[in-house]
Amino acid sequence: MPRLRSTGWVPRLAPLLVLMAVVALRLAGHGRYVVLTLTVVSPMLAAILIGPRITMVYALAALLLAGLLGIHTNLYNGDYGRLR
Repeated sequence: MPRLRSTGWVPRLAPLLVLMAVVALRLAGHGRYVVLTLTVVSPMLAAILIGPRITMVYALAALLLAGLLGIHTNLYNGDYGRLR
């Protein structure tokens, strides 16, 4: 029976690279790009490549970074998204 999970450091770091790319794109975009929802790609990739424990770590990291990016962009302010 074939193995479903990959081993090694490359599959374990691939979700981290995706998460860092999303954060870098958001910070470099200066509000031009809506990438906050792309933080979910990292835990999904971790679920495909590695086991549930590391997937949980990436899910928590994605939630934390999405929350921090929301604070950085004033997403939780009542004025976000209104027409001006």
